[in-house]
Amino acid sequence: FTITGTANATVSYSTDGGTTTQMITLDGTGSADVTIAGATATTTITLSDIDSGSCNSALTNTTSVTINTIPSITGLASNSPICSGDDAVFTITGTANATVSYSTDGGTTTQMITLDGTGSADVTIAGATSTTTITLSDIDSGSCNAALTNTTSVTINSIPSVTTLTSNSPICSGDDVVFTITGTANATVSYSTDGGATTQMITLDGTGTGIVTITGATATTTITLSDIDSGSCNTTLNNTATVILIELPEITLSSDCDDVNYKLYASLSTPDAMITYEWYDPSDELIGTNDNVTITESGFYRLVISKNGCFSEESIYIENANCSIPKGVSPNNDSLNDTFDLSNLDVKRLQIFNRHGIEVYSRSNYTNEWNGQTNKGDKLPTGTYYYLIEFENGNSTSGWVYLNR
Repeated sequence: FTITGTANATVSYSTDGGTTTQMITLDGTGSADVTIAGATATTTITLSDIDSGSCNSALTNTTSVTINTIPSITGLASNSPICSGDDAVFTITGTANATVSYSTDGGTTTQMITLDGTGSADVTIAGATSTTTITLSDIDSGSCNAALTNTTSVTINSIPSVTTLTSNSPICSGDDVVFTITGTANATVSYSTDGGATTQMITLDGTGTGIVTITGATATTTITLSDIDSGSCNTTLNNTATVILIELPEITLSSDCDDVNYKLYASLSTPDAMITYEWYDPSDELIGTNDNVTITESGFYRLVISKNGCFSEESIYIENANCSIPKGVSPNNDSLNDTFDLSNLDVKRLQIFNRHGIEVYSRSNYTNEWNGQTNKGDKLPTGTYYYLIEFENGNSTSGWVYLNR
């Protein structure tokens, strides 16, 4: 409080209505200051007397010093932790309508933000990709201010990712489909297969690897990744991979005479120039590598086809591999030339004549029925007989056959 009046006079006063009277002497210019140190509330001074030494006078002068509240920060919070690329948000709470000075990440540039009527304001750092720190340096209410040291940080968590998606394509029918996912260690990956609506999950191990296995696949299989979640952050995925199934065609085996050679033939449900062939005889010896093979003996034969490491097999039993017309018949039940065997020659009609040119036997759709008998079933004598053969393809042939009793 500054009192001015009669130079060198003594002024009596009290403060805040107190009963204690204090005195102060005005200086030679008629001025004096009354100081109340560290005031925290409104303070009033009341003058009661002034005395020049020879005269005095009662006083009633009074005045007050109003105390404004020091502005303050009551809270500094953040949305930590956040995912990389999200906004870092710092929330400052304190004296309503006060202006707060701050800097970020130790920068020398001071920025300001005014708290609203509720004493709150948000400082937003858009698209943060690294840990961000705010430091408050001052708060000013317009009438008072205070230095600040408040600080806090927003921690940035990395966005999980998938770095590779591989497979064991191509595979053979019945093999396991294997997809290998690599990415953020311990993250959970959501996926579906073949466009299905069911979402499945797999957690990558500590090295960031996860394996999805589909056992016994019988068709081409596709996996689609939809999401990866590290527990704190996640991101949408659209990675896709396909395991192609090598489908071998169905095999149909047939046999027939090709002139005097007996052949086995393979036909495929779908022609494929990439197919390789391996024929094996009854002793399991490799005898051919084309789509047909010539054989000379009866028994089981098998064909193995392959493509890109995949295999399929079919077998056939051949009872008779003979494609020549027998020169003799000896019906003695020793299983050797007991009949005139033409079963592999597609015979439409057979006629047998004796040496006088008289037909003694005939049969349509002949295979191996003649063992030296007449049409009536009587046994013919030993001798040479003439045959006439008409084939299904329209050709015909004739010759001699010896019947030995």
